[in-house]
Amino acid sequence: MKKKDILIKLAPLICTILLTGFAGAQEPNPCKTGGQTCFFGIEMNNVLYGYSVETYCYGILNGKEVRYEYSDVVIKMSLLGADMDAGFKCKYTIDPVTRRALEIEMDVINGESVVTTITRITGDTARFSSPTSGVNKTIPVDRNVIFNSQTWYPNLYDDFIVKGTSEKKYKVYDPVKGEITERGYVRKSEETIVLSDSAFQTLVIEETDFSTGVKTTLWLNKADGFNVKTFVAGRNIFLADKSVTSRIRSANLDNDFFARVNKKIPNIMNLSWLRVKAQINSYGENITPESLNFPGQKFEGTVKGSLIDGIFEVEPTRYIGENAPHFPPDFSKSPELKKYLKSELMIESDDPLIISEAVRITSGSKDSWEAAVRLCRWVAENIAGAIPGGISAINSLRMQEAECGGHSRLLAAFCRAVGMPARVITGCMYTTYNTGGFGQHGWTEVYMGDAGWIAVDATINEADYIDAGHIRLGENATFRPVSMEVIDFRSGPKNAEVVIPDDLRPLLGSYMNIEQYRMFKIIYKNGGLSIDIPGRMVLDLNLPDEQGEWYPKMTREISLLPGVIAGSKVDKIIMHQYTRLRKVSQPDSGLNEIPGDLRKFAGNYQFGPAKLSLDAMFEAGTLTTQDPLGRSKDRITYFKKGDIWIDKSGSYEIRFTANSENEITGMILAVGTEFLRGEPVTNAVEAVSKESGIEDGLKKYDEIKKSGNIEYFFSENMLHQLGHSLLKEDRMDDAIKVFLKNVMEYPDSFMANDALAETYLKTGESNLALKYFKKAVKLNPDYEYGRRMIAELKN
Repeated sequence: MKKKDILIKLAPLICTILLTGFAGAQEPNPCKTGGQTCFFGIEMNNVLYGYSVETYCYGILNGKEVRYEYSDVVIKMSLLGADMDAGFKCKYTIDPVTRRALEIEMDVINGESVVTTITRITGDTARFSSPTSGVNKTIPVDRNVIFNSQTWYPNLYDDFIVKGTSEKKYKVYDPVKGEITERGYVRKSEETIVLSDSAFQTLVIEETDFSTGVKTTLWLNKADGFNVKTFVAGRNIFLADKSVTSRIRSANLDNDFFARVNKKIPNIMNLSWLRVKAQINSYGENITPESLNFPGQKFEGTVKGSLIDGIFEVEPTRYIGENAPHFPPDFSKSPELKKYLKSELMIESDDPLIISEAVRITSGSKDSWEAAVRLCRWVAENIAGAIPGGISAINSLRMQEAECGGHSRLLAAFCRAVGMPARVITGCMYTTYNTGGFGQHGWTEVYMGDAGWIAVDATINEADYIDAGHIRLGENATFRPVSMEVIDFRSGPKNAEVVIPDDLRPLLGSYMNIEQYRMFKIIYKNGGLSIDIPGRMVLDLNLPDEQGEWYPKMTREISLLPGVIAGSKVDKIIMHQYTRLRKVSQPDSGLNEIPGDLRKFAGNYQFGPAKLSLDAMFEAGTLTTQDPLGRSKDRITYFKKGDIWIDKSGSYEIRFTANSENEITGMILAVGTEFLRGEPVTNAVEAVSKESGIEDGLKKYDEIKKSGNIEYFFSENMLHQLGHSLLKEDRMDDAIKVFLKNVMEYPDSFMANDALAETYLKTGESNLALKYFKKAVKLNPDYEYGRRMIAELKN
């Protein structure tokens, strides 16, 4: 019934902050062959999503007896459909006489990312190092610093249980950061609790970390001072039995990280002003109403404990580089900026690879602002979005993928590597995800001399600004929303005159893929082109690259390739959608049959959120995979063209990715879809129907069809979709008129006849329902439901 409290308390941070997660792989458990083992469950929102196995034993180190305490924590989570399994391992080596730690090794695991920290204590000196981040420092400590294992609280046992103290502060060493923090403890109550079929007489103590504001409730066993239960940041950790290791299931973090507002704001990258009513719990930093007010953001309200309650008004001022510092800059005479120039855990700015890349990217920059924008744009365009991604700066660079924290840390590391102070900021950002809402987000601030700290966002390629959808909380804060409400917003400048350049006009208009019933519009907004995906989002587009592809500013996950200009308009656009799959394994057999230069490409590649798994194999030197869209059971064959593999139809393209050691780490799958210029005829039908009724709308259908206007597409699916939209609005009579029109236009369509039959059935017109069910079954003899309905209606 002993556990490592500080380790358990780190679990919520791993769960809740991709922005500050860690990972690693240390020496094996020294207690494998003996000692005591205890198990703890980790619960959130009544979901058992993790466990800790704690083992304790004695051994000999440098001729002296020591006590080992080893923790192995496993946590299962998902976010936005992606698995985010995490955990950590920790080994404390303790002097049993002084009850002080001699060595602490910590490895925290987040996906494939790894960070290790080691602290060795000799006398009044602690030497902290991180082999994975390259950080080394010496921390002076005295005997007043609590340095013993956090499995057991001998100081709290002596002071609170034996002596009856009610309140006390201590200096406590933080082995994750290598820092001394001040923590306060307050006696709350005494409770008898039952855990793992055992009753414990406990003293309940509230701990406050004054450096972060995080409050933790501890249940200390009065018999020996060991902690049997912990509650921190909504997480419950408790003594359990071995069965806990087989009972955990994945905790969905979407509701922890996101707050719905059910309001879609179009064109969010041009959001210039936003007013939001918010209730937010934030842990990890002492936040005050004053700290929430700074240039570009106003806050009116209260901060009580972890709860922020009030109204945010965000209106960022766009910096255009006025009086930017020279490049490279010299901030050596600014001691307050020193911490933002140093390498640190997760921001490894002194790594040779980070330094060389940063120098290469910024070479020739006229000033620090141009250098910062170059670095931000490089990160945005070269580091793919992924959860969990690389997490730390160096891992994000090596893996070429990251979530917002990884993007922000890499940009900060790049800036520091060339002498520009930079820091990572945590808060939330408006997103169209889940019908519109706010999600936890991280971005970067770069110091620009007299202009102060300037915010940029590498994750969504806001390389020289941030939009007003960003609400800043702090450097070490977290975003745990209670409720969010958009009061008002404004996009773009007021009363801007629109002048469309002639070279962009041919692309404007509607485009559609009839087979998949997908469509979008190319519109002109804010001085450039945007893609408007109906009901989802509007994305501003960058100018085309050398291959003529147009990428959105916010993401590199899609691109648009215009076709030829017919008359004064582009006739079609090919949309490529890019998916990054991670290489999971090599094939078990058959490698010897693959030519040597191709073997490294063979293996299984996966993309978790879409449950997509592809086996890349080679037959006679030719790449094959399963059909990525599952449209065929046959394997797809690809032919090599430069560094890209393309299938015969041109629908699929594959490019493999490698790390700095030239090992294949993944593939980028591009799926091409052709969209022809035009729009569903039902768009025009709906527009007229809203003004003067469905009869006039259907007359418009006939007019357009008779005119031969090539800007409109006709298919049975279009009238079918319109009919079902009317059913959702409970406009039954109008829906029947549309379905009747569809049957007239497409008399041999099973879908059209069946929809009309079902609608007549709902309105109680049995004879008409029977008529059209008969037609549907005639067109599809295997339609068993239709046969049953015919039998019922006849009776």
